[in-house]
Amino acid sequence: MARPAACLFDLDGLLLDTEPLHARAWRDAALSFGSHLDPARLVALRGRRRHDCADQVLAWIEADGHRCEGRDALLAVRQPIAERLLAQAPAMAGAERLVRSCHRLGVPMALATSSSRSAVELKAAPHPWLELITTRVHGDDAELGAGKPAPDVFLLAAARLGVEPA
Repeated sequence: MARPAACLFDLDGLLLDTEPLHARAWRDAALSFGSHLDPARLVALRGRRRHDCADQVLAWIEADGHRCEGRDALLAVRQPIAERLLAQAPAMAGAERLVRSCHRLGVPMALATSSSRSAVELKAAPHPWLELITTRVHGDDAELGAGKPAPDVFLLAAARLGVEPA
């Protein structure tokens, strides 16, 4: 079997089991404004940048007939919840072994995530093996165009590794 030219890794839900933690933080924040985020709404937030999620949750809060004074007010409630939860996010089964194997084999790797640089630092702190992935594209990267579901984060990561996305 041929070695891949490179491996691009998402963080949330692939390397770290953060999806339930993100969902809980959004759910709790929305509840503080009187709005309920059902499982379908929570799934719709997966993989997206924080500000994109906040804009969506604000729209749902308003659609539910409740009021929130904007993105900053929502994030002021959500961020402390998320930071407390995400600082203890466990690794996904096999993630560390996979990253270490790629590193040992010399396969170029990049982290391609919607999470901001500061959020990645918080989540990665308990997982020193993530430092093996030195090429990174964060959701707040100045060179990043659109957030997910657009492929921009992966295209930029491939470009930084000098490999064709195909």
